[in-house]
Amino acid sequence: MTEDEWLAVQSQVIALCSILPSMPLRDFVDGINRAEAIGPILDPTLWVKACSRMEEIKSGAECLLHAQDELRRKLPKLFETGK
Repeated sequence: MTEDEWLAVQSQVIALCSILPSMPLRDFVDGINRAEAIGPILDPTLWVKACSRMEEIKSGAECLLHAQDELRRKLPKLFETGK
């Protein structure tokens, strides 16, 4: 890894650590779960078209939720109001 690559990754990690705590990921995943329950009933055609993409988004959000939980455990000050 070059120095430029290192610095780029470091900047991205800092950015993610500042953004991730404020993301309402649990509510987002819960909303997808509700959509999965009712979507096929309300509009089966649209559901078939959107289902695979929504599943990818849900999986990504769940991964980020786990990362958020780890950040909360290891760096709780990031989650304090006003930080």
